[in-house]
Amino acid sequence: MWFRNRTSQQSHFKKRMGSLIISSVGGPVEITISDGLNTRPKANFAKALSSKIWASKWLSRAPLIGGVLAVIFGFSAPAHAIFELRASFGALASQLNLADAYDVAGAPSMTPAGGAGVEALIMPPLFPIGFGVRFEAYGVNPKNSSAEFDWNTTRMALVINSRFLDSFVFLGPIVTYGLSHSSSIMATVNGTKVADWSGTKLQSYTVGVESGVNLLGFVLGGELGFEDFRWKEAQDQISGNVHDFNMSGAYLRLLIGFGI
Repeated sequence: MWFRNRTSQQSHFKKRMGSLIISSVGGPVEITISDGLNTRPKANFAKALSSKIWASKWLSRAPLIGGVLAVIFGFSAPAHAIFELRASFGALASQLNLADAYDVAGAPSMTPAGGAGVEALIMPPLFPIGFGVRFEAYGVNPKNSSAEFDWNTTRMALVINSRFLDSFVFLGPIVTYGLSHSSSIMATVNGTKVADWSGTKLQSYTVGVESGVNLLGFVLGGELGFEDFRWKEAQDQISGNVHDFNMSGAYLRLLIGFGI
């Protein structure tokens, strides 16, 4: 008798308390609450609990996702470019004395020579020095009412650089040594050519600092330094005179290009 009453009380207690049923078959979690007599889903509660479960799942995977992204971007964005191709635009404040080309009263003053160039650089990884080749051309045409001068020069040079910084921002020394040159100076007075200098004994080197940014392979920067540029035994094709010219001076170059 005592055992039967005990069983009956437990059965009555279960009907009063009801039950909570959680099920999921290939989709969101569904929750049904039964009070022993009626069974009805609790949609709002199920939706909220389902969202929390999905959020918890993605949060638990966050370290793995972060690691994968770090590996992908780590390999696709090297610390520095291995190869750079750059164009340049700049000026050389040459010390060339125009009176040495033709001594005329009231000769115009020398002005900075403007120019452009192109260069290719290779910077091996884990190696502190880069190297490459540069071609550039400069020219200037100072004139006044007394005379007109025309100086043009080209230069092919070996480039060696090193960078203290080499990531998004790059900074470091750069030197070049001239491999081949050409140069000419002409002077005209009252429309008549009075001097025409030519020759092949030219030598040059530059020492400077380059700096800029490298953003997703796009290179933008500048270079500032001094160029030692000398022309020995230049000959005037009109008078036959021979003279040495010093065309050295400070230079500034603006750089634009890309790196990979």
